[in-house]
Amino acid sequence: MVGPASATSVVQFGRFELLTRIAKGGMAEIFLARQAGIPGFERLVVVKKILPHLAEEPEFVRMFTEEARLAALISHPNVVQIFDVGCHDGEYFIAMEYIPGMTLAAMCRKARKDERPISVPAALEIVAQACDGLDCAHQLRDMSGAPLGVVHRDISPQNLMVTSGGIVKIVDFGIAKATVGSRGTEVGTLKGKFPYMSPEQVRAEQLDPRSDLFSLGTLSYELLTGRSPFDRPSELQVLQSIVLEDLPRPSAVLSRIPPFVDALVVRAMAKDRDKRFQTAAEMAQKTRVVLEETGSRSSPEILKSEIASRFADLITAERTAVEDAVSSVRTARFTPAMHEAETRLEPSGPAVAARTARRRRLARLGGVLVVLLALVVGVVVLISNRRPSPRADPRQGTSPPEPSYPGPPLRLGLVPYLTRDVVQRELDPLRRFLGRKLERRFQLTIGSSYEDVTRMLLGGSVDLAQLQPLQYVRAKQRDPRVRLLATQTYEGSTSYEGYMVTRDDSHIETPADLAGRRFCYVEEGSTSGYLIPRTYLRRHLLDPDRLFSETRMSGDHMNVMRDVLGGRCDAGAVYSGALLAARDLGLSAGRLRVIAVTGRLPYDAVCAGPGLPAAAGDRIRDALVGLDVRREFGTPFLGQTIRVSGFVSGDDAAFASVREALAMEEGEP
Repeated sequence: MVGPASATSVVQFGRFELLTRIAKGGMAEIFLARQAGIPGFERLVVVKKILPHLAEEPEFVRMFTEEARLAALISHPNVVQIFDVGCHDGEYFIAMEYIPGMTLAAMCRKARKDERPISVPAALEIVAQACDGLDCAHQLRDMSGAPLGVVHRDISPQNLMVTSGGIVKIVDFGIAKATVGSRGTEVGTLKGKFPYMSPEQVRAEQLDPRSDLFSLGTLSYELLTGRSPFDRPSELQVLQSIVLEDLPRPSAVLSRIPPFVDALVVRAMAKDRDKRFQTAAEMAQKTRVVLEETGSRSSPEILKSEIASRFADLITAERTAVEDAVSSVRTARFTPAMHEAETRLEPSGPAVAARTARRRRLARLGGVLVVLLALVVGVVVLISNRRPSPRADPRQGTSPPEPSYPGPPLRLGLVPYLTRDVVQRELDPLRRFLGRKLERRFQLTIGSSYEDVTRMLLGGSVDLAQLQPLQYVRAKQRDPRVRLLATQTYEGSTSYEGYMVTRDDSHIETPADLAGRRFCYVEEGSTSGYLIPRTYLRRHLLDPDRLFSETRMSGDHMNVMRDVLGGRCDAGAVYSGALLAARDLGLSAGRLRVIAVTGRLPYDAVCAGPGLPAAAGDRIRDALVGLDVRREFGTPFLGQTIRVSGFVSGDDAAFASVREALAMEEGEP
């Protein structure tokens, strides 16, 4: 879907006018664009460009052009159409059809909000059309007629579009692979959205088209019941549930679902791929038979009617946003500000459409009113700037002045687990928040190492500190007066996983394959980057002191991934959040794959030092636990890279596994 357009956001890119940016990921950015040809001819298209800093990397260019090659070969009404592929001023791009509609993800969100799942006939029609598009992709052949064995590998609500006319379109073949050929084997690669992966995809086995059918079965379960079947608190639990857990039948979850629909979903989601539908065509045919049993005949009209009655506001908001983007061409033919445009925003609801319509009507009143409005806005801004704001917005590059609090500052020590500038920038709003709640100035101090922060806390150089699990355990051992106040949560989860990662093109499949290889740790004070992977190896009867030909201390998790990608190490140890943050920091997360999950750990602990009065510690704990990040900062997370979603009261028992691992490392019985 398209977000609101700026009136000065048009960039000329070859024969395309880029109107507004729809999305930006770790590899590419996507724009709504206008293609003009002979006088009187123009059309809206979507332009996907590889990010400039990746254009010099042959592997990324290869991946990008491979996506374009596969997608361009597919010609089917239920698959997005590719118009052009090329390179303009050193920037590789794909131009594809603009689909006037909404993502299935947007429909699912609204259905959940309304507490009313999509109707059974509409859900089955979506599945049937998606099967048709997949069948075309799966049957794809090269110019000589040889089958390519294409597998999409990322069938999910985000990658299915639905038009107002009731047509389903499969989009984004960014991680699709032709499994036949010299580069076809993808064993050991874990790519795609976890809740929609097939069991064989979770096990990192070689895939065939039946993997996409499992993903589509998972999607059908969600459409019918209104809930994701593998929604679990952590990524590891998601993957385990896909491989091991049996699901209740859809009709047991929601009584309105006819029992005869169950068999379709159960077969599509069979753990054993030999028990699933063997082709997308077979699944499409069975889906339409089941659809007729509900009293409806397969047709886009089923979806069209559903959209008109329940999702018209989403379509209206999308259409209005596109009209705004197109109208901006008339007022701004070119500006370099495109690169400062807003990232993907999916407007929804009649309120958004109404606001957009009012903006358009106001624009038509003419230049005089625009000038007057600008003067009024200028006065309001001037007045607002004179009134100090008590809150800092973490999304902005500047912060309002802080009140002058009496007394010496409270010093908060931070661990440099990511780059120092990221830690400083993204936790500064937390410092300001604590200052307001306690009416006391807070000062951030980033240690030179993990151990350095522990020494500062025990020595009184800082009053409280954010400690990783290993540092907390060690600090508590050295001085029992260290007090655990709270632990962080990440997207609502109170724990994270340690990973061993290698390059996507590596032949390393298991930890045993690391024998004689070069391995990167973070540093000796890191829990997931040193202690836990060593414990994991010992439990698998591998000696971490003799296994590797060389070990390297990279300093932080980002540097571990840089060293692995750069060939300085064959594999390395990181925490799960580092992979999620990698793209935000310009790293090629897609070129890494996980070879082992080394353990599950509690998130960082906020601890009071021995010298901090108990009353002050209590107030800090209460402030952290009571923090509503969205309400306080206007964003779902604190920091776009760190992505802290909140805090919970500290529980010392959660660190038992770390104590056990430390005892093993130190050779205790």
